Amino acid sequence: MDLAGNQHAVGEKLYFFKSSKPGEGRCLVFAHGGHLWGDAKDFALPGGITLSFNQKTDGKALTTSPRTAMLNKPSLGSMETFEGPTRVKDYSLGKGVGTHWDEKTTVTYEGIEKLMQGQMNQASSWSPHIVTVRRRFKGLGRLVSLGDLVTQVSAFALQQQVPISHFYIAACRGDASGRRLVSTLARI
Repeated sequence: MDLAGNQHAVGEKLYFFKSSKPGEGRCLVFAHGGHLWGDAKDFALPGGITLSFNQKTDGKALTTSPRTAMLNKPSLGSMETFEGPTRVKDYSLGKGVGTHWDEKTTVTYEGIEKLMQGQMNQASSWSPHIVTVRRRFKGLGRLVSLGDLVTQVSAFALQQQVPISHFYIAACRGDASGRRLVSTLARI
């Protein structure tokens, strides 16, 4: 697969779409998510990093599409926000963009690049870097933990000289930690 112009592979499980906005330190993560049986309870959010969940309530589904999340800056008052250093509940994240959405809300990797360019052309104040999880239906190991994502993306962004100071997590926060079969099927 050819990568979009601003799309970079981060390890085997993530794509990083670099914002062209100078000095941008925000990063929107769009993924399917949930706390599964066998997941770590929490992870250490490093100092200097803020993490906001677009779904304020733990255990609930996200009620937005990729397109909506990418085009509209969320209100911090409607989110649950953590400032590092602190402990944050760890979630398993899976691929959340692609053709499994309906036609009006579908966003492809190429579509992400176009949406980001559109935001810049409108001089939007909401022009974050965007991270997606890849590898849907590639067998075991397709999920990534939120803690690992923060670590890997932070390191990659520093290498690209675009340090991330605020992660916005657009993912469900369902809790299947007590449901071994559901959790096992989610990992397949």
